[in-house]
Amino acid sequence: MAYFASIDIVTVAVKYRLVPEHPAPTALDDAYAGLVWTVENAANFDIDPMKIMILGSSDGAPIAAGCAILAQRNQNPSSAHKCS
Repeated sequence: MAYFASIDIVTVAVKYRLVPEHPAPTALDDAYAGLVWTVENAANFDIDPMKIMILGSSDGAPIAAGCAILAQRNQNPSSAHKCS
């Protein structure tokens, strides 16, 4: 991602299942499971779980937004504080 070319980051891309074979909220559930996995395995990848950013573009944007809302609502993972 060119936006982050000048900083040291770890990128985790979550593959989610698509409609129509997998109706909603399957993609959201997959994305959230990826977020939880990332937080649970953060130490293995030298990731600070309090600095995780959720991004999505195009069709992934509403899924990323929903994932952030779920994380905030569930307070799980605990790193999902004040997703804005």
